[in-house]
Amino acid sequence: MHVSAGWLDMQVNFCDPGYEHKETLNNGLKSAAKGGFTSVCLMSGTNPPLHNKAQIEYVSNRAKDNLVDVLPIGTLSHNQEGKDLSEMYDMKISGAIAFSDYKKSTKDAG
Repeated sequence: MHVSAGWLDMQVNFCDPGYEHKETLNNGLKSAAKGGFTSVCLMSGTNPPLHNKAQIEYVSNRAKDNLVDVLPIGTLSHNQEGKDLSEMYDMKISGAIAFSDYKKSTKDAG
């Protein structure tokens, strides 16, 4: 056995919202806790992607009162399409810690 500070996973995909039949947020958090993680950064590869304030609040509210802290990462662009910017300011106010289009590139520099 080993004792250490809690671990942070920088890129988790819990499939919630959208793919709850694969894994729910609560199941993912239980697995993270058993693995020694105290915080996880939830990527925006969900369906729909985490691209607005309501979706960040959904994740934050579902993750309350767990041993593992959820740090949501919102999308950089709306629906991860790489065209129009997402509501980054509103997502930041709601708890998003960073922004990424996950595995998709930005198509329009404007």
